Amino acid sequence: MTKNFRSINKFKIHEVEPDGNCLFRAITQSLFNIWYGNTLDKETEDFYANALRLLALDEICKNNGNNKPYKDAPFTYKQFILMELQNDYNINQTHAFEKYCKCQKQMIHKKHCVPKNVFQWGGFCEIYALSKVLKRKIIVCVRNDLQQYNHEFNSIKNKGKNPIFILHVNDNHYDALLV
Repeated sequence: MTKNFRSINKFKIHEVEPDGNCLFRAITQSLFNIWYGNTLDKETEDFYANALRLLALDEICKNNGNNKPYKDAPFTYKQFILMELQNDYNINQTHAFEKYCKCQKQMIHKKHCVPKNVFQWGGFCEIYALSKVLKRKIIVCVRNDLQQYNHEFNSIKNKGKNPIFILHVNDNHYDALLV
């Protein structure tokens, strides 16, 4: 975690729809802004956000989640997901990780799992997975009522590539930060 908050004043905040796909939408918009200097229309944003969700899931769910998000991670993807389900949602089922993988993929087809608010989100594991598959650092600027800070997700060496910046607002939503 970076102690000094990277001023978001140098960025333009691009708000994305708060529909459970906001992490993937924010990363999509930030990435396309880096590549092309503009933003995407809603339909194109949906397409690429779903593609990013699939890329993240392929990374997280391969080998039954037994890969680590980064080299010295204390836990595997599966262990992180199961801890989050237990700690944040009190879900402690035998096949919870498999349900997570299945439900995340169903979100692409607008099919929701029960409980809906649990299995549609994206967070820590998805950001690390995307950092890895996109071979880019992702910097999350966090702003809520109590604090502001940055967290860098960098699972690989990515010399010369501009990082992706996103804004995490009030613990439950992501927006794109555009340069």
